[in-house]
Amino acid sequence: VHRSRVYRLSPSPDGRVDWKLVYGDARRAKSDLENLFATETDFKGVADALPWRSDPVLAHAIKTCPGLRILRQPVEQTLLSFLLSPLKRIDQIRAGLLELSRRFGTPIQNGFFAPPSWTDLRQPTESDLRSCGIGYRARGIRLTAEFLERSPGFLDRLSSLATEEARRELIRLPGVGRKIADCVLLFGLGRLEAFPIDTWISRELRESYRLEGFSEEQLHRFAAGHFGEAAGLAQQYLFASARRR
Repeated sequence: VHRSRVYRLSPSPDGRVDWKLVYGDARRAKSDLENLFATETDFKGVADALPWRSDPVLAHAIKTCPGLRILRQPVEQTLLSFLLSPLKRIDQIRAGLLELSRRFGTPIQNGFFAPPSWTDLRQPTESDLRSCGIGYRARGIRLTAEFLERSPGFLDRLSSLATEEARRELIRLPGVGRKIADCVLLFGLGRLEAFPIDTWISRELRESYRLEGFSEEQLHRFAAGHFGEAAGLAQQYLFASARRR
């Protein structure tokens, strides 16, 4: 499901991805899907510019996960998804987002729902949100909906800001710290320099790069200096490789 449409995607024998629009308006369906997959970005070239030649940990991760690319998701949905993420497994985050979509999103067809916009989330109470199985995260979502109602255009303006300024703005939102802000920057705004640090990445950096005792801020400085302008892509390789291992 992407932008009120349902697509079917499948790998083709030549290494490409075949797609078909199942439900929804055909206008802009192809261009919206291309934008989601950031098809204009040469991720193979970006990965080749990473310091894998002198970094065996990164080299192994890139070799383990060929074809990895970073989706460019709608900023509204990215923010909502990561506000659901603290102390949750991926399957639990997905279940919470699906239930929020079913309860408060826009029906598409045959049981499919588009995720709710922040406008949609202005009406439900915290109790309504908790009934979707998202626990204490309901409060952050409720407060964020109120914040965005008072600040029209807040999320739209982020794309015009420098990365550091956009990060500071995001951290103003209830329940948003450095990690969630960096996730929104990387997955919603395509800022490849953003390097989210969660439990997986913190452990991977400390163990594989012998950075025991480093604070989170020191880990951020290491990542920026070592991986460079595409640190976020390196992060995704390390994350995917660590989870597979």
